[in-house]
Amino acid sequence: MLTHAEMEMIRSTAPVLKEQGLAITSYFYTEMFKNHPELKNLFNVTHQKEGTQPQALANAVYAVAVNIDQLETLLPVVRHIAQKHRSIGVQPSQYPIVGKYLLLAIQEVLGDNASPEIIHVWGKAYQILADLFIQIESEMYEEARKLLAEEFIPANVIRKELECLDIVSFYLRPVGMKDFQAMFKPGQYISVRIRPQGSEYLQIRQYSLSDVPGKDYYRITVKRERGDNDLSNGVISNHLQDQIQVGDQIEISAPAGEFYVDQTKENTLYLISGGVGLTPMQSILKNVTRIQPNRKVVYIHSSQNENVHAFRNELKQIIVEYPQVERYINYDKKVDSTISVEHVGKLDLTKLPQGLDPGADYYLCGPKGFMKAMIDQLTAVHVPIEQIHYEFFGPSEVLQ
Repeated sequence: MLTHAEMEMIRSTAPVLKEQGLAITSYFYTEMFKNHPELKNLFNVTHQKEGTQPQALANAVYAVAVNIDQLETLLPVVRHIAQKHRSIGVQPSQYPIVGKYLLLAIQEVLGDNASPEIIHVWGKAYQILADLFIQIESEMYEEARKLLAEEFIPANVIRKELECLDIVSFYLRPVGMKDFQAMFKPGQYISVRIRPQGSEYLQIRQYSLSDVPGKDYYRITVKRERGDNDLSNGVISNHLQDQIQVGDQIEISAPAGEFYVDQTKENTLYLISGGVGLTPMQSILKNVTRIQPNRKVVYIHSSQNENVHAFRNELKQIIVEYPQVERYINYDKKVDSTISVEHVGKLDLTKLPQGLDPGADYYLCGPKGFMKAMIDQLTAVHVPIEQIHYEFFGPSEVLQ
């Protein structure tokens, strides 16, 4: 444990960490990968090149410094990150490597501001945090082994279905598991591990499960990313859509994630998604209507237009069968005038005909800018932040 004086010493570094955090974590990743290139099999190359992973780590280091005397307040974030770690196969033996290069980076960038005593105390703080991650992840690995025996196992692609422009669903059945039933909490994701053509390293991506538990397959729904090739954006989504066919195999992890609905509650649910962020919402919606058929659900989705709106037919069928589900579909622009939609333009939650229920739970998934806008709109009308839940695919960030 840290003494009060040691905590104060770490807290005193917070201002310089806030200012120099990105320089520290950028140096950290450069040196760590230079000396341990095998770790590139775990990290998302795109996030490294974009700088989002170093920035997220810088934010985390600063958060530890500010909250060093009350690390328990960071536990929800720690669990969220631990789920990601478990889903990509982070091992306890890798934490000393990370600690070594993180302390080296702090010392290198801070220079005279990082005395040997400060580095020693930060080493103690890092070990406390590392031990917490290792303990939580050990429990998560134990739970995962009840679902899949290994951290990554091969799965057969038994079906591949185009949902709309650029969005494809893959139906995956683990190899060698007789009478397989997909067990997970709706809203969770699995990792897919692939070595793309021409790549020296494996690449891992997380995709939400978009169907209900109990089926003899996992369904993931993948949007083709058409980004800047210099950043390697879309390498895996394009590989999946272009190269992986029915009958092929890909490696997958057991389901992971903290984003799921408490189905012991009966309050109203608002499911709010943007773009391909509707994938976990589809799983949640289908499961809630199955398990809690009388629970009110307000399903809100925003897409650029109808051509990139997946699961339109599935949603129509759910609305017919479960009238307690209220939908509100928003398109930035319409392409087909024959398709009905509730609103065209910018999504404004404060103008919903259903209104906003202060006692409801709100679940968000979509692009970063979309979710931040939705959180801002909800908090502006005094929806309690603890009733707003979100899933963000990328380096962990606090959006509110």
